[in-house]
Amino acid sequence: MRACALRRRMCRRSSNHGVARMQSCARPASLLWIVAKVTVLGATAVAWADPPPPADSLTEFSAGGWGAAASDATASVADDTARVRAGTASLRFETTGGFDTWLWTPVGQDASWDLLGSGSGGIGFWVFAENPNIGFQNNSPWVRLYSDSNSFVEYRATREILNEARGQWLYLRIPLNGNEDWTVATAGNPDLTDVRYIELHADTWDAGFTLWVDGLRLDLPIPPPQGLVAFAGNQQVSLAWQPYTDLFGSFDHYAVYRRTAPFTNVTGMTPIATLGDVNTTTYADTTAQNGVSYHYAATAVLASGVESVEVESVGPRTPRDETDLQIVTLARTPRYPRYDPLYTYYAITEPSGFGPYIFSAATGLGSGQTGATQRWPNLGDTVTYTATVRNRGTNVWSGVLSGAWRVDGALVSQPSQSVTLQPGQTTTFALPQTWDFQSHEIRFTLNVADARPENNTRAIDAKSVAFLSYVDATYYEDFREETPQYPNAFSDDFLDWLNHHMDRFNELFAAADCAKRVHFDVLEILPDDAPDPSVERILFAIFPFRYRAGEGSLRHSGYYHADDDIDYGLLHEMGHQLGLIDLYRLNLAPSQNQVNNTGYSGPACLMNGVSPFLSQHSADAMNHWLDVAHGYYGQYMYVMPQQVRLRVLGFDGQPLPGASVTVYQIAERPGIGQVITNQVKAQGVTDANGEWTLPNVPINPALVPPTYAGDVLHDNPFGYVAVVGTNAVLLLKVEHAGFVDYAWLDITEVNNAYWAGQTDVAVFERRVALGGDIEYYPPAELTELNAASWTSWAQDGQITLSDDAAFRRVGQASLRIDATGGFDNYVRYPGDRLAIWDLSRVATIRVWFYAVNPNGPGFQSGSPWIRLGDRNGFVELHATWDVLNLAIGQWVAFDIPMSGNATWQRTVFGAPDLAAINHVEIHADTWGAGFTLWMDGLRFSPRPCPGDLDYDADVDLADLAALLANFGTVGGATPEQGDINRDGSVTLADLAILLSAFGTQCS
Repeated sequence: MRACALRRRMCRRSSNHGVARMQSCARPASLLWIVAKVTVLGATAVAWADPPPPADSLTEFSAGGWGAAASDATASVADDTARVRAGTASLRFETTGGFDTWLWTPVGQDASWDLLGSGSGGIGFWVFAENPNIGFQNNSPWVRLYSDSNSFVEYRATREILNEARGQWLYLRIPLNGNEDWTVATAGNPDLTDVRYIELHADTWDAGFTLWVDGLRLDLPIPPPQGLVAFAGNQQVSLAWQPYTDLFGSFDHYAVYRRTAPFTNVTGMTPIATLGDVNTTTYADTTAQNGVSYHYAATAVLASGVESVEVESVGPRTPRDETDLQIVTLARTPRYPRYDPLYTYYAITEPSGFGPYIFSAATGLGSGQTGATQRWPNLGDTVTYTATVRNRGTNVWSGVLSGAWRVDGALVSQPSQSVTLQPGQTTTFALPQTWDFQSHEIRFTLNVADARPENNTRAIDAKSVAFLSYVDATYYEDFREETPQYPNAFSDDFLDWLNHHMDRFNELFAAADCAKRVHFDVLEILPDDAPDPSVERILFAIFPFRYRAGEGSLRHSGYYHADDDIDYGLLHEMGHQLGLIDLYRLNLAPSQNQVNNTGYSGPACLMNGVSPFLSQHSADAMNHWLDVAHGYYGQYMYVMPQQVRLRVLGFDGQPLPGASVTVYQIAERPGIGQVITNQVKAQGVTDANGEWTLPNVPINPALVPPTYAGDVLHDNPFGYVAVVGTNAVLLLKVEHAGFVDYAWLDITEVNNAYWAGQTDVAVFERRVALGGDIEYYPPAELTELNAASWTSWAQDGQITLSDDAAFRRVGQASLRIDATGGFDNYVRYPGDRLAIWDLSRVATIRVWFYAVNPNGPGFQSGSPWIRLGDRNGFVELHATWDVLNLAIGQWVAFDIPMSGNATWQRTVFGAPDLAAINHVEIHADTWGAGFTLWMDGLRFSPRPCPGDLDYDADVDLADLAALLANFGTVGGATPEQGDINRDGSVTLADLAILLSAFGTQCS
C-alpha cells in the first residue's frame, strides 16, 4: 500500500499543466478508483482514493509502517508473535508515558483511504493491555481519522473501556457514526473519503503500560438501524426503530425485510417496503396474516448502494384477532413508605472471649425518616382502591364498561363508564373506603364477555404489601411468543402471569397459616427505550424494578416449575422484599465445620432451596411482621425465649444425666469466612433430667438498638445475631461414658418456640447415639436385614432406609437407600447402639452397589466416600472419580483398601484410632436431586472377630488361655490380654464375650 502511495506522488509531480498523468501509473486491480475535482495551483486536477486496507494487514508484521509517540516520554511499536489474536503477529505498543500516548499509520501520513465510498461502517480491532497503574483514564482509548494534519474525526470511548482489556483480549467495534459507547467529534474539515492516516490514543494514571493491537480493520460493515421492535396486532405487525445516524450525509433509504424464520443476512432477499426519509422510523406490515409467525429486520441503504446486510431479525411475531380486557392491578392509596434502615457492621468479641465474628445491625433510618414517620393510614382515614383495566387484545374496545366492587364478598359499588380503549390503553375504577386497620378482601370484577374471563377479576387484602414492576414492550411480546412451548402455561400474557405469581405467593402464605398477603400496586408496560420512570421507590416492594428487553425469560430459571407455570425463584426474591432471609445461609458444608467435618441444612423452604412452600419459620416471621411496614430484614430472629434449655436423650429415648455438652457456633470470621472453628462458645453438664441451660450472651443495646419496628435483641445463647443468618446455628458436642455424638440447634427452632408461646423458657430435646448397648465387633455383613440399625442424614432432602429382600446381591437382603435431595447424603452404622470396633488389622472394605439415578450426568464429588469415625475424628476413603456411576443399572463390587490407592484417596480428619472405631458412614452426592441406592455385602476383611485375641482367624483354646492368664487384671489391660470390651480390665464381661464366640471361624 505504501508503494501505491509513492507511485501516486510520482504521478502528481509529473503532471502537465496541473493535470495528473494517470496513464503513467498502472491501476492496481484491487483498488477502488474514485474521481473527484480538486484545485491545485489554480487549476483543476483529477485524484483517486484507495479502499481501506484488508483486515489485519495493518497489524500483521507491519510495525515498520507505524509511528509511536508519547507526551514527555518514550514510545515504541514492534511486531509480536508471542501474543496474537488474529493471524500470526500482533502490534505491540510500549510506552513509559502517562498523559497522551499514541501510535499512527502510515508513518508518512500519506494514505488516501475512502471509507465512505467503500461502504465502511466503522473500525474494529482487538486490544490487550498490561497496565501496572490504577488504570487508564480520560475515556481511553480514542481513535482519530485524519484528512490532513489539522482535520480529523475523533472517536472517544464513553467510559474507560480500555480497562476491560487488562489481562485479556477485548474487541472494540467503533461505528463511523458513533453510538452509545463512542462519541464523535471533528476538528477542521475532515473528509472520510480521503483518510491520510489513523491514530490510536490512550492515557494512563501514573506512567507506563503496554498495548497489543491485532486484527485492525477499517471496513466494518455498516450497522443496521438500532432498536428495532415489532408488535403483533390483528392482521398486521407494527415495526419501529431508531433513526439511522447519518453524520456524513450518505443515507439513501431504509429497507424492511420479512421471513417466517429467523435470519441474519438480507443478501438476496427482497424488501417488503422501502422508506426514503431518515426520520421515518415506523412501518406497519398490513399484509401479515393472523396465526402466521414472522421475523423482521430493517436495514440502512447508503447512496453508494452499500447496505447493512448483516442483521439480527426480530421475532417471531404472530398476528391474532383477540378482544380482551384485563384487570392489571388493584392499588391502595395514599401510600406510605417502608422502613429504610441504615446498617452498621461490627467485628465483635463476646465477654466470654468468643470471637471475633462479623454481624450487622440496623442503627438508624435513611431517606429522612424518623420513628414518627407514618407507615399506615390513621383509623378513620379514607383510603382509595383503584382498579386499572387494560385492553390487552388486538381490537379497539368501545362501549359502556361496568364492574362490581365487593368487600368481604358483599357488593358495595357498581361503577360504569363509557370508554374507547385502543390496544394497550387503560382506564381506572376507584372505590373509597374508611380505614379500620383490619384485613378485608377487596375485589373488583369486570362485567364483560371477552376472550379471557379469568383476568376479569382481582382481589387484594386491605393490608397487603404493594409491589411495583415495569415491563419493556418487547419483553412482553417475547413472552407471548414463547408460551406455546409450555403445554401447562397459565397464560401467554406476561402481566397476567405475574399476577398469577402473586396469587401463588398468597396461596403459599395461606397454606402455611400465615396472614401476610402481597399484590401489585403498579404493573405497567413501557416502550423499550423509555427512561426508567421517576417514582418514589420507598413506597413499594420491588423485584425487579423493570423487565428489560433482551433479558432472559423467567421460564428459563432453574427454579421454574412447568407443572404450575411458576418461577419460584421470583417468589424467593419477592420474599426478600418482605424481609425474609436466605435460610440457606444456615446450611453448612462439611468443609466449613472444623470441629467434626459434618454438614447441616436449615429448614426446607421457599427461602432455602427454593422449595414450593414456606417453612413454619418464614410463615411465623411474616405473621410476626403482619402489621409492620416492610423494609427491615431478618430482625424477626431477635425474638427468643428468655432461657433456652437442652434436654439430651440417649439411644433409648431416656434423659442422659451427667453428659458434658460443648457448644460451637458457625460465624462469619474476619478474613476466613463463614465457618465453625474449634473455639468453644460454652460448656456445661446435663442434670439428673438430662437438661442443661445454654448461657445467654449479654447484648450491648448501644450496638444493637431496638428497631423502629419494635424488635429488640435481648441476651441470648446465639449472641449478636447477624440478620443475614450467618451465625444462626449451634453445634453441640455431647460426651458420655467415653463416647461422643453431635447435635445441632438453629435459631429457627428457637424463634418458632417463642412464637408458639414459649417466651420465658423453651426446652429442646436432642436424641444422641449415646448411653446404649456396646457392640465390640462389627457384624460379618453390615447390610443384612438390619435397616433399623442404620441412621441417615441428607444435606438437602430426606433419606428413607429399608431392607430389600427382593433385590439383593449377597445374603437375604440389601439395604435400600431412597434419597430425595442432592449434595451430601450419608447412611451410618450403627445408629441404634454404641460401638467400639478394632479395625486396626482390617486391610479391605468390600461392598456391592446398585444405583438408579435419573439425573444427568449422575453422581458427583467423587462418590462414594467412606468414613470410619471415633470421638476424635475419622479416616476417609474417597473415590478419586465418580466410580458410583458404574453402578447405575448394575451391581458393582468395590474392594477399598484401608491404605488407599489411586482410586481411593485416604485422608485423616482429627486423630482417630482405628483400634476403637465407633461407626462407618457411606456418602454419595448427585447432580440434580433424588436417587436410589442399594448397598449389599458390606464387610471388613479380614473380619474383626470377638475373642480372637491372637488374630489367627478363630476363637479357640489359645484365646481362652490368654484371657484366663490375665483374668482379674484391673486397669491397663490390652485387647490381646483379654480386655475385649476395652474397659481396661479383664473381667467376667470379657469372658462372656469370648465364650459366646468360642469355636467361631473368623475368615
